[in-house]
Amino acid sequence: MVYKTLNNESGATQKPASRLVRTALLVVLYMLMFGDDDVRPAEVQLTYETVKKVLVCLLLICVADLIKAVLTKYVSGHFHNSLHFTKMQDALNKVKLCTFPHVLLY
Repeated sequence: MVYKTLNNESGATQKPASRLVRTALLVVLYMLMFGDDDVRPAEVQLTYETVKKVLVCLLLICVADLIKAVLTKYVSGHFHNSLHFTKMQDALNKVKLCTFPHVLLY
């Protein structure tokens, strides 16, 4: 049931998911391009480590954004359905009272 709900609401999670994939590819490509050299000057090593930490933090932010989008759509879908049915039931009860006023007289 959760998969079906999330699959139906995939439009809202498409942008965070694509950001996550692009960021993951960026991290992997950065590690492959610059991670092989063991002998570096101290400044270059410091810059490499700093950029790597920033990219990993960006990856974690994208993961959190995707989780937030999925949970928001999942929770709001259930809240919206229950609220909708509650309002529909109230409206039907009001229509019954307006249609059959003689019920109130007895």
